[in-house]
Parts: sequence; structure tokens; C-alpha cells
Amino acid sequence: SAGPVKEEKPKKGKRGKTKDDTAKKPPQKPRAGQRPTELARIKEGAHIELEDGALEEQPDEKEEQDQDQHASEEAEALYDSLTGQPHPEDVLLFAVPFCAPYTTMTNYKYKVKLTPGTQRKGKAAKTALHSFMQSKEATPREKDLFRSVKDTDLSRNIPGKVKVSAPHLLHAKKK
Repeated sequence: SAGPVKEEKPKKGKRGKTKDDTAKKPPQKPRAGQRPTELARIKEGAHIELEDGALEEQPDEKEEQDQDQHASEEAEALYDSLTGQPHPEDVLLFAVPFCAPYTTMTNYKYKVKLTPGTQRKGKAAKTALHSFMQSKEATPREKDLFRSVKDTDLSRNIPGKVKVSAPHLLHAKKK
């Protein structure tokens, strides 16, 4: 006599359903004004010739692949055109502000080091921009591009509460 035997209840998941309770949902009906999908039309009994449709879709897929490949080649060419050290004969189109580890930016012309501190990110962005503007090697075109970048775009990627460090930052602040 081992005592009363307890019936094991099935364990419920997070949503309060057991594994047996989970059933497939019925397919949704299209809303008013929406066209039913091809799969829904097949279920409704509409006559569709799949062979003709498959033959028609193959050229479309090839065209899409060609367009995707062409677009990716253009994007790659655009990325290759970005540089951190423009040559004097280069035509500059944009100034792109970004944050990255300082060690990766060793070859960049304009950079500041951000360390944890007390300065707000908007003020830090303005300080960095001011140091770039006061740089002796900045060309008039580069200064125009610095001015064209919006403050929100400058401070968007900067983490909050930082300290800005740069080689000639104190010299730029005094002027």
C-alpha cells in the first residue's frame, strides 16, 4: 500500500497552454478591399495554370537578380569612394560624422578621442567641430562641409557624458 496514486497533469507553457492544446490556426480571410493571394485563390478553387506562371516568373527573377547585383556593385563603389584622408585634388562632396574605436581611425585626417567624462554629447560634438574648423590644414571646402553637417547628425552617434581629447584642442579653445 503505497498510498493514493496522483494523476500527472500536463505542464503548461508560458502562455498557459499545453502542447496538446496548440492547434493550427485557420487561414485568415482577406479584409474588405484586399485581393486574395495566389494560395488563397487555389484553395478557393480558382483555376490557375502553374506551369505558365512558373515560366513567366523565371525571367522576372533573373531581372531582379541582375538589378540586385548592379545595385550592390554601385553600393560597393560608393563605399570605396569614402576616405579618411582626402587628397588635395579630390572633389569633396560630403562630410560624414561617425564614432569608431580610436585605434581604427589612425589614418583619418580629422579625429578626436572620446573618453567617459561630464560633457554632454551636443557640447562635445560642437567642441570637436570647433577644433576641426580651427585646424591649420583645413581647406575652405572642408570648412564649408563641416558647417553643412547638422548638430543632430553630429551628436546622434556620440555616447552621453564624454570628454573630448585632441592634439591641439586646448590651443583651439583659447582662440
